[in-house]
Amino acid sequence: MGKYVVVRNALIQETLAQPYTPGKKELEPFKSFALKHGLPYKIHEHPEEFQLAEVHMTESDLWICIEGLVEFVVGGKLGENPWFFEKDCVQNPHEIRSNVVYDGNMIFLDPGDHLWIPPGTPHMHRGYNKARSWIYKIPVAGK
Repeated sequence: MGKYVVVRNALIQETLAQPYTPGKKELEPFKSFALKHGLPYKIHEHPEEFQLAEVHMTESDLWICIEGLVEFVVGGKLGENPWFFEKDCVQNPHEIRSNVVYDGNMIFLDPGDHLWIPPGTPHMHRGYNKARSWIYKIPVAGK
């Protein structure tokens, strides 16, 4: 039998009540709750400068804007000299990074807008007006 987790609105509201601070981060207390329960999503606070471009080979991203305005560059190709994402001195061959995405489409998300990014699609993002989003990581079957 599968494991299930109930996420109460009170936890979400407590998380969203945290004051906005510049910089990329996952918001507490939802971050700890999601880690504890192995949830594949988080509440993300966007910085105002573009983050590194990335491509996920074995998962899709589903972004849902909660607050502010989020700008994405999606599609196109990664910039020169891409590298594999590394965490704890271990390379992840399923996630590639770069400094930029070339020839991508610029997309803006307002609160309530969704953006699904399939595996293998270059993307990068930044936020305006204290931007926050849900980010769901959706594994590709068999990968």
